[in-house]
Amino acid sequence: SEPLAPVSRSTQRIAFAESGVAMGKRGKVLQARVPKRDPLLGVGEFEMSCFVTRRLLAMTYCVAFLSLAAQAEGLFGCSGAFPPMPNDTIAMLADVVPPGAVVAVPALFGAVLAGSLVIAVEFCERYAGFIFALMWGIYFCCVDLAPALYPWREDHLVLEAGIVGVFLLNGSSGTSGAKHAQGIGRFLAAWLLFRASFVCAGERLIGPCDAWRDLTAFQEMQELEPLPLPLPWFFQYAPRLPVQALCGLKLFIQFLLSPLVLAPVSFLSAPAVVLQIFAVLMDSAFANKGCAVLVMLTMASAVLDDSFHGSLWSEGLLQSWGCAVSDREDSGAETEEQTQDGSDSNGKVQNDSNGKVKSPPAFWRVLIFFIYAYGALFAAFARTGMTLPKPSWELPVCVAALAVLLALWKFVSAVIAGGCGAQRTVLVFGGWAVWSAGLLLLVVDLQSQGPHFMPASPTLARAAQAAIELHVAHPLHSASEAARCPSKKGRADLMIQGAIGSQETGFSWIELTSHYQPNIKGDSRQKVVQPYTPRLDVELWNLAQNQDVKVLPPWVYRVLHGLTFGEGAAAQLLTHPFGGLASQLHTDPKGPYAKAEKPLHGIRMVWYRRRWENDTHSNSWWSVNDVQVLAQAAPQDLKAYMSRPEMEAMPGCLPAPWLVELPLAEGVLTLIVAALLWKLIVQGSAKN
Repeated sequence: SEPLAPVSRSTQRIAFAESGVAMGKRGKVLQARVPKRDPLLGVGEFEMSCFVTRRLLAMTYCVAFLSLAAQAEGLFGCSGAFPPMPNDTIAMLADVVPPGAVVAVPALFGAVLAGSLVIAVEFCERYAGFIFALMWGIYFCCVDLAPALYPWREDHLVLEAGIVGVFLLNGSSGTSGAKHAQGIGRFLAAWLLFRASFVCAGERLIGPCDAWRDLTAFQEMQELEPLPLPLPWFFQYAPRLPVQALCGLKLFIQFLLSPLVLAPVSFLSAPAVVLQIFAVLMDSAFANKGCAVLVMLTMASAVLDDSFHGSLWSEGLLQSWGCAVSDREDSGAETEEQTQDGSDSNGKVQNDSNGKVKSPPAFWRVLIFFIYAYGALFAAFARTGMTLPKPSWELPVCVAALAVLLALWKFVSAVIAGGCGAQRTVLVFGGWAVWSAGLLLLVVDLQSQGPHFMPASPTLARAAQAAIELHVAHPLHSASEAARCPSKKGRADLMIQGAIGSQETGFSWIELTSHYQPNIKGDSRQKVVQPYTPRLDVELWNLAQNQDVKVLPPWVYRVLHGLTFGEGAAAQLLTHPFGGLASQLHTDPKGPYAKAEKPLHGIRMVWYRRRWENDTHSNSWWSVNDVQVLAQAAPQDLKAYMSRPEMEAMPGCLPAPWLVELPLAEGVLTLIVAALLWKLIVQGSAKN
């Protein structure tokens, strides 16, 4: 006869969970969803993963397009460092369209398309697959049209990531075939992540430089990278053992653990991918890697499921951004029975009491095991106190073979579980073709790092060249990076100086190209440039690494002529815009070069070395030594040299000064950032 005591919501949820039925927010009983296991899709869900990966890939292409548009006229214009020559493809339209505009205008259009996907515009989301294919085609054409400095390794990664994105974006429709395509895309993303990490670590371990093998490269990063950041300064004065431990951890992750990102079980692949993210962030903290860092983060995001993204991103942020985040409380039942990788008996990842996706316990156990394994290896290294031996070519071949076996296991299992159908057959053959091209180029990368362990085959060589020309896959090794080695004398650099003043007051030399590098005085720190890559500055640094520079390349004289007379788009890439609205944004009107009369009285190129200043009481960052003047010229000498036939641009070449005088790339970036903030803050607060 006593009244029933009220039952709390938590008690009800426990009762329903034990019975295998889920209860909604308003007490409504929901049928539990039991997703099928898929060797490629994994045991988790990928709704948030697909959305975040799409934004990151769009950001990558947006940065790549804007970087190209900002430098196109200065690199490839009529007054650029590399003007079109008769044999160049871009020269076919030089008498009709300015050559810089041939590259810059499509790049700006591609940046707008990428920005619309970053903002998640509804129309662009509806046709996201077509837009991503269009962006890939535009970047493909721009890279092929560029007569010099393209493509670099970061451009190869951007193009390969675009092909992976074509598969990933098919998962938005929700059909079984689309989910299968999305799974193949994740498999290709893991394959690209492995290749990029493994090849980079392999060339550092096998290369001629001992800085990576004795684990002191982080202290010498200012000499190993063309665009280092200020962080190496702190490691220069840090104790040696912690620096070696961090450097060794990076090599351990990228060389030995990279094959595990292809593991067909998530409790092995997820910790390996998270550690790859940590290694990529270390790379970006020490030096500017351009778009390569964004590509690696995008591929890692594609491989990780919602158990990672749900704990990393706020649900309110994703909903404001346009992600249809499913209600985790109402999405299915929570059972106590756990599988090996942390999911329940039906393959569903567990949620906590607040609806947040929990990371499976196996993930943390495997992650801790990896860290302990590295600790044991490093303890053995520290006990011996010796440099790591240079590995023979058999070790990277064995690691690569393990990755290939894991990839085949994962891919074949997915094909068997995927069933039949015309659409799935096309997806399987397409994914197999992309993977095979990557495998072929991986062999090329391994052969470039050591002795030829495979006999030369003309058929393989022709197939590799065809894959490179179609931009399906590329060799990801960098011969110049592998050959870099620190010197006891310091980092080698080039500085262009101009003479200002008059005969009455005397002449003085001012530095003209210290925009992205420290000055010779040594009282300015390293500039922070990320992820924009100033390619002409990098090419100038590459030229400085050759100590026996006798004859300067023609593009250097074009830059010297432009700086002397205060004209030309090439010179503006190394200093600042000379006129228009862009000059008002980037030029210091009180600077010595801006106030100097043109032409300058003289100009010279100085080669010098610099190291970190060891005197803790000094205000200087650098100590400069070994200064040499490579070339010095007066205005009339440069004018006569530029009149040579080989130095002049094509007859009838149309200049495009408006590309230089208008900050178009900066304007597009500002609009994209403003629209994104408006959507997240203003519209997002209204939705929530």
